[in-house]
Amino acid sequence: MKFFNTHNTYSLHLLTALFTGLFLWTACNNPAGSDDDDEHEDPFGVALIMNGVEIATQENGEITYSEGDHLELEVGEETSLITVRFIAEDGDRFQPDEDDGYSLQWTIGDENILEAEQHEEDGPWNFHLAGHSAGETTISIILWHDDGNHDDFTSMEFEVHVEETASN
Repeated sequence: MKFFNTHNTYSLHLLTALFTGLFLWTACNNPAGSDDDDEHEDPFGVALIMNGVEIATQENGEITYSEGDHLELEVGEETSLITVRFIAEDGDRFQPDEDDGYSLQWTIGDENILEAEQHEEDGPWNFHLAGHSAGETTISIILWHDDGNHDDFTSMEFEVHVEETASN
């Protein structure tokens, strides 16, 4: 009788270990079981939003502006808050979770003309543009993956014109 109880206990432990291993193996190797797609889609474009209006969008390999063919501000001016939303392949707008190691960065063609500023109170997916001197330059938006020290997305160049103020 003692052998029977020991054998049953051993079998139960072995069976539990096998099912646990099988469950973990299938959960790790099954992309359908992953929530990664729900939390962070791959960006295929980007939208810049100011005061509730998409002022510039890169989608399907094209850049469009809500007015004209560039963004515009004056020397000494700082824009209202610009919010960045990345665009998934299906057109959905999203912002990755900052806690997952993503951050917003940018590159500016000529920093003597234009600067991007991100104040602490602005939040992780917002910034302002500040015009320093008259001229034309560009800005590209970057979705940076801190964990891997690489970009997950870099936009095409948005054209920005900084004009002299009317009083100058």
